[in-house]
Formats: sequence, C-alpha cells, structure tokens
Amino acid sequence: MTNKNTFAILGIFAVLLISLGLVSAVSLTSITKISSPTSVSHDDGLFEVVFNLTNGGVSGTLNFSSSTITTGTATITFNDNSIADGTATSVTERIKATITFGKYQSGTIAGLIDVIGEGASTHENFTFSTTITPISELTITSVKSLTKITNGTIKVQNTGNADLTGISLEATGSDDFDVQFNESSFALTAGQSKLVKVSSTDVDDLSFKDDNSLNVKATNGSLDSNTLALTVDNHFYDGENQGELEVSIDRINVEKGYGEDEEYWYPFDDIELKITIDNNGEWDVENIELQLCLLDVSENKCILDEDDMEISEDDFDIDSEDDNSVLVSFNVDPSDLREGNTDYTLYVSAVGEVDDSDSDYDGDDTGDSDLQEDIEIRTNEDFIIFDQVVITDSSGYDNDGETSCGNEITLSANVWNIGDRDMDDDEIFVLVYNRELGINEVISFNDGINSMDWELLETTLTIPSDTDEKSYFIKLTAYDDEDLDDNDIYENKEDEQSETYQALKITNCGASSITQPTIRATLESEAKVGEELVVSTIVTNNDDTNDFIFSLSEFEDWATLVSITPQTASIDKGEFAEVSIVLKPTVVGSHSFNINAIVNGNSYDQPVSVNIAEKKPSVNIFGEIGNTALYIITGVVTLLIVIVLVLIVKTSKRQTRPEF
Repeated sequence: MTNKNTFAILGIFAVLLISLGLVSAVSLTSITKISSPTSVSHDDGLFEVVFNLTNGGVSGTLNFSSSTITTGTATITFNDNSIADGTATSVTERIKATITFGKYQSGTIAGLIDVIGEGASTHENFTFSTTITPISELTITSVKSLTKITNGTIKVQNTGNADLTGISLEATGSDDFDVQFNESSFALTAGQSKLVKVSSTDVDDLSFKDDNSLNVKATNGSLDSNTLALTVDNHFYDGENQGELEVSIDRINVEKGYGEDEEYWYPFDDIELKITIDNNGEWDVENIELQLCLLDVSENKCILDEDDMEISEDDFDIDSEDDNSVLVSFNVDPSDLREGNTDYTLYVSAVGEVDDSDSDYDGDDTGDSDLQEDIEIRTNEDFIIFDQVVITDSSGYDNDGETSCGNEITLSANVWNIGDRDMDDDEIFVLVYNRELGINEVISFNDGINSMDWELLETTLTIPSDTDEKSYFIKLTAYDDEDLDDNDIYENKEDEQSETYQALKITNCGASSITQPTIRATLESEAKVGEELVVSTIVTNNDDTNDFIFSLSEFEDWATLVSITPQTASIDKGEFAEVSIVLKPTVVGSHSFNINAIVNGNSYDQPVSVNIAEKKPSVNIFGEIGNTALYIITGVVTLLIVIVLVLIVKTSKRQTRPEF
C-alpha cells in the first residue's frame, strides 16, 4: 500500500471519529424554571426549586458543580444527575433542587442553578430568589425545678429571626408566693437564648401541698412569649437522702371513736399511728425528727401537723442497718374540718443528720417521706357527737364526777353536728337519762345546730338522798324527733347511734362500815360483736380480812354474761383477788357496765366504758359452700385417697408375685 493510500484511510478514519464524537455527547438545548417559592419561614429548613431540562443528544450524566448560593447561607442538592437519550427525539426531564438552610436567617436566599451535560461544554442555567419572612418570637421553658430551698432555672430564647431588645420577665397568678429573677432586662439576637435563675420568696408560710404554681412570661412590651406554669415543688421532704433513710406508715388504728382504722374516720376519733424508720445506709444517722401533715386535699392545706400530735419518741438516733418504730397519736378535731369534705391524705417524713466523720456527708441532712392516700373523714352524714361531757357538783364537792346524796349536779356537754347541713330546732333533741337516779330530761335547742358547729347542753340534776353509794352512768342520746322513738336516734352509715355515757360516783351518803376496796379493770381482748370480751379485774382489800362477792350490772341492754371467775373470794387486808369477767357483746357502739364487789352487804362498784365494733366477716376459702357441702367434699376426697391406696397395694402385689 502506498503512502498516499495510507493517508487517505487515516483521513477517513479521523472524519469518522470526529463524527462519532459529535453524536456521543449530551446536547442540552434548554432549561426552564417551573416553580420556586417567593417566601419561606426561617424555621422551614428547606424549600424546592423545580425545573425542566431538555436533551437533544445521547444519554449521560449531568454536572451541577457550578450551581451555587449567591445570597444567604444554604446548600443545594439535586434529585437526579442523569438524563435520557434524545438523539432520535429530544427528551425533557423534570429535576428538583432542594435548598437546605438553617434557622433564624433573615433577608433572601438566592442562587444559580447551572448544569453541563456529559461530553459537552455549554452551560444551561437560571437564577432563583426566595425571601425569608421576618418573624419576631419569644419562648420560655423550664430547665431546673424551683423548690422552697433551691433556686430554679428557666431558658428564655429568641426563636424568631429578628433581634429583640428590652426583654423582661413577669410573674402572675399566685397570691401564695412570689419569685425573683436575676436578670431584669436583656437583649437577644435571632436564635439566641439566655438562662435566668429564679428564686422563690415568701414560701416559708406556704401550706403544704404537692405544688404551688404561678405563671411566668417574657415580654419586650410589644411581644409576649408563651406562658410557663412555674411551680414550687413543695414535697413533704425536699432534701437529699444520702443516709438512705426509709420511713413508712405501718399501722393506723382508731383507738377510740366511730372510725375503722385506715378505712374511714369520724370527727373526735382518737388515732394512733405506727411509724417505722429504717436506716438502710452505711452511716449512722442522728437527731432524727418526725414531721406530719393531715392534708385537706381539695384545699391543699394541712389541718393537723406534728405540733397537734403526741409523738412517743423524737430527736432519736438510728445506727446503720438498724430501725426504730415511733407511735404517734392525735384527735381528729372537727374545728379544722370542712363540712361535706371527706378527702384527706396523711404525710410523714423523718429527717436527721449523717453521723460519720469518715463520710463526705457528715453533718448533712438526710430524710425520707411516706403518705397514706384516700383517707375518708366522714363529715357528710346526719350525725351527732357529744364532746367534753362534764359533771360538776354545785355544793363545791367537785372531784372528777363524784358527789354525795342529795346534792345538785350540773351536767354539761358540747353537742356537735358533724354533718354537711344545718339542723333546725325541731330536728335535734337530747335525752339525759338514768333509771336508778330518776333522771329523765329532754333538752331542746331553740336555734338548732349549724353544720360542723356545736351548741352547749347544760342541765342541773338533783341526786336523791336515799341513793345507794356506788357508780352510775348517765346516758345522753340524740334524737331527730321529740317523740324519742328508737327509730329517731341519729345513726351513722355503720348503724352506730349518737349516744354516750358519763360516769357519776355517789359517796358520803352515810357512815361506811369498811374502807372501800380498790377495783381496777383491764380489757384483755378485742371488743367486737359476737366475740368474747375478756376483762381482767384486780380487787384489792383495803380493810380487814373479809369475804367478797363479785357481780356485774348495767350490761343487759348490749351484752350477755358468759362467766365471772371466781364469783367469791376471801381477801386478806392489803391483798388482792384476780377476777376474770367474760361478756359476749350483741350491740355495736359505746357502752358501759359496773363491776360490783360486795362485802358486808355493801356494794362497791367500778364503772367501765367500752366501744364495741362490728365483727368483720371471716373469709371462707370455699366461697358460699356450707358445712354440709364441705363435709361431702371432704368425704369424697377421703374416699378417692382410699381407692388410690388400694390400687397401689394391688399393683405392688402383682409386681412382687413369683412367676412359674
């Protein structure tokens, strides 16, 4: 082949290569903006610019590297970086550019969308511009809770995109306490925040409750923030517990009154609590004191605290891994209760000091709290309770309810309406009664008795001159009708009646042949209807050796006598006899009886008062199954056991029988 031919072939090949190069490139012919927002909020975070791109060449990749933000701070990303083949027929594809930007900007975000196709050098581009809407906004949030003894912290933030000046904080909405802020006026640029310390004032006098709230807002005069409910977390014990004390209310007993332990109480009930304090830590704790609160839940007010209670032990120490139990007793004072309100919570805390020189917390306070919720104090019933029943002797012989024959006595009592409605004058009558003394007087109340209030009952009575020397009980019963029918006696939800007994001892009616013996009675069992009531009695002979006869009186209306052991005894001077009395109560309520020691024809009586409770039903694991059915079940089970044993014996014999 000649050189001429060679050059010709090379020339043709070069032309083909040039031709192939021209048709293998992406050929962008147009770019058209479809949509772009005119404005956005500063906290939108992003917006989209949509455009069409037309290709008249082969398929290929797209180069967006020349695209840029010209105004503002943002980034650009694209959802597609390739385009289809448009050599036969031009192809148009829709592409989306996402513009991402940070909060708090103002002004305009503008930019250039610029694209180059693969293998080409020409640019297709357009510009966009979006305005950031100006917004002024303040927000406040709580960072650290405020307590009675520690400051709180709130964060004030300019959450708009405009700078703000002259910002201050305002607190409203509470008459109980106030707060102070460590910043009185300040400025915040867009997006800037400031931590402000909050301290409480006048909180020492706050009544205890779960929290005390007021409203706080930030303002610069023309712009207000959101409203923040700021609370003083006033838990019963707010401090630390590095000593790991644990306090618990272990027992609630109604010692006297109409209530039923932790289930419900009545006004004037005597309550006893058993509080246990465990030291679960590795250090001793000293100077431990109890604080208590009986909280009126709806009023958020302590109606009783430790100053109103008797505490068996206070200011005590507990060694590490040891515990201590304390008894707390108090009376439910109706003067502190609200008519109709029944919802109360009992709180207790134990607070002491860590006592260990090797501890980093030596001398620091440590404590814990416990509570008993849903305590019901019944002040929503039509019921009368007698309080402060007192007998005085008008002759001047006034010795704790003791008088002489023929004297006048004055009986007085506070008659309480513990219900939630006022009683009119025709709805309350009190019978003062003792058959042996001939006392049978009806007391009325001309003005009635208001709800959760009392009226004084006072009457003068004459003791007959021929009265036997012994102790008597004067009974007071409240009726809602002057007919004094048994159905008219005021009763509570537990069918207990409005009545009480007051002891009166008659002495000095004539010369006594012997010195009066001493009689002391102690209750040895629970006092419940249907269960045996055991009274242990010690009778001491204060005179010469004599024979004594023991008996009981004034019990027939509410109990049956089971036994008196012994019924007689010879007691030397200065010695005593032990007498066991067993009664079976049949009527719930407050009752009384006389223990009689008879010597030389004279009866010397000791009055005893007891409150009989309702017997709680026992739990039968067989539900409603009666005794007969229970016997049948027991018999069937026994028969099955016998059958199984017989089968076992027969099987055993078959297994041991020799084979031939």
